[in-house]
Amino acid sequence: MPAHTFDADDNLVFYFENESAFAAYTHQLEQKNIPTIPNKNDYWNRYGRTYADPDGHQVILSYKQIYPLDDYLLKSKDTTTQTLIQKGITTWGELVRFVQHLPYGRNTNRSDCSLVLSEGKGTCSSKHALLMHIAQAHHFLQVQLQIGIYKMKASNTKGVGKVLRQYQLDHLPEAHCYLKINEQRYDYTRPESDISLIEKDLLLERNISVEDVAEFKVILHKGYLMHWIEAQNLPYAFEEIWAIREACIRALEE
Repeated sequence: MPAHTFDADDNLVFYFENESAFAAYTHQLEQKNIPTIPNKNDYWNRYGRTYADPDGHQVILSYKQIYPLDDYLLKSKDTTTQTLIQKGITTWGELVRFVQHLPYGRNTNRSDCSLVLSEGKGTCSSKHALLMHIAQAHHFLQVQLQIGIYKMKASNTKGVGKVLRQYQLDHLPEAHCYLKINEQRYDYTRPESDISLIEKDLLLERNISVEDVAEFKVILHKGYLMHWIEAQNLPYAFEEIWAIREACIRALEE
């Protein structure tokens, strides 16, 4: 039998069926501090993540559709795009991966999505507003910014269960921002974010502008909560429900 030495062209590739499975598994590897390695073939750097197994062989995890528009170059002359290019972020796919991995946290000004870059953090609103701003600057007409109000509960939003149980609430209507690309929903808030977890619990969905993530989102959300409190005949005033909601947000940040 001829001898064979494994080299950079020998790759074992595992394809994931959907975005959520890919994101969940790669997030587990990140949590265990298992690093990715650059692949000789740039195709796999764009459409997968490469790891070295204990024997030194290369294993690739791939889900090509996790980053729609992945290869589109960022070349607009607007200030935000130029800031990204200076950071070495030159494609839509690189931008999405960069935004996903930024810490979750509120920015000092809800109206300025560029603070995601300067402050190095963001929420579902500011992160997706930044992505939408770049999409508009590059005329990506298939990209839409969405606000959805969904039943936030322990099963679909990690970290809020303890807070809700404390106030004997099964769920709380929460406003969440995400993108639609070619009419398919994508949540880039965190690497492990899985939009399918909340899709079945959506109560309302609306297409919004980048400017709407500041005041309009809050107005829409508060109005929905007021009607919900009355319809559910809850023993809480609106101010109390909003305080519980803020406690849930702090739990998410932690």
